[in-house]
Amino acid sequence: MDQKVLKRPLKVVLSIRQGQVGGGESHVLELVKGFDKSLVEPVVLSFTDGEMIDRLQAMNTPVQVIPTTTPFDVRVWGKVKRFLSNTAPDIVHAHGTRAASNLFWSTRALKLPLLYTVHGWSFHKTQPKTTYYTRLYTEKFITRRAALNICVSNSNEEDGKKLFGLKNSMVIHNGVDLGKFDPTRTYPDIRQEYGIRSDEILIGYISRVTYQKNPLNFIRAIAQLKKAVQNFKVLMVGDGDMKDEALALAAELNLQDTIIFIKFRSDVPAILQALDIFCLPSWWEGFSIGLLEAMAMNKCVVCSSVDGNKEIVSDRSTGYFMQPEDPQQMADTLAYLCLHPAARAQAAEKGQRLVREQFSATKMIRRVENLYRDTVLYA
Repeated sequence: MDQKVLKRPLKVVLSIRQGQVGGGESHVLELVKGFDKSLVEPVVLSFTDGEMIDRLQAMNTPVQVIPTTTPFDVRVWGKVKRFLSNTAPDIVHAHGTRAASNLFWSTRALKLPLLYTVHGWSFHKTQPKTTYYTRLYTEKFITRRAALNICVSNSNEEDGKKLFGLKNSMVIHNGVDLGKFDPTRTYPDIRQEYGIRSDEILIGYISRVTYQKNPLNFIRAIAQLKKAVQNFKVLMVGDGDMKDEALALAAELNLQDTIIFIKFRSDVPAILQALDIFCLPSWWEGFSIGLLEAMAMNKCVVCSSVDGNKEIVSDRSTGYFMQPEDPQQMADTLAYLCLHPAARAQAAEKGQRLVREQFSATKMIRRVENLYRDTVLYA
């Protein structure tokens, strides 16, 4: 890269599969918000509309929505190519499999470097074999066509190398905005809003209500927990394609007075501030931003002992592990923490210290900026 190129910011198209806010979408928002605009000029391409689009527009970030919910959707490839051709980016950075699957053809045709961030692989062993192997080979196909593959956890990188010979990869862990997720700040009183008494232990599930996040076993665990603990409530915050099923199961198990279901809210720090325990029962995770946010807010976390979670949490130290397939074991872990406030406080303190020392958004963003520079420099 010559001196003339160094005098202007690099134009980067960041692409994400959907405009609703989830882990990958929060990551993109964090990058866009935190980039040094003298170094990076971000443009966002999403494949659905949603709250993330509204937030980006409020930040005066250029956004394009090309609607599709289908991976490898050849019907939109021409539109994607025209958008990239008109935008003329230096780099295209795809976040997630679906986004990358609809970008690899046009980036190759236009000779643009494609970076692919893996927010957890799309294959998982709980899937039927046909689905599992189809998705595994899909990931192999996509990663071979990217100039660089960025894994958000060491676990994801190791699995990729072991299962399909992942090449051209590196790890950049997710980070959290420590200014936004600061437990010393004053937040609206969520407990008062939902009629939760100060003496009630409040357990939170703040996530998409989808298969990956394992909402049904979590609800079954809450039914078991009621046999051991009485003075608790649960906030289930989020939306997704299993929301109706989750509501029906809660009703079947007579948990209507125990679990409070609310739609996704953007004031996540306020919700976290109200909690005593944050629960993430996922079947798999890349490197959970929600987990980092809860720990940054000085909350005791309970999560599945899977993938990137094991790079964040040390069991019975910075948090507690549970088995996603075992509602009774989940309930036993939650019961222990409900009955032992000192254990909750100790884990929360250690977890907060870890996140503040190792997983700040600022550190992550600077690494991404340096990577963009190197990509253009050494292309």
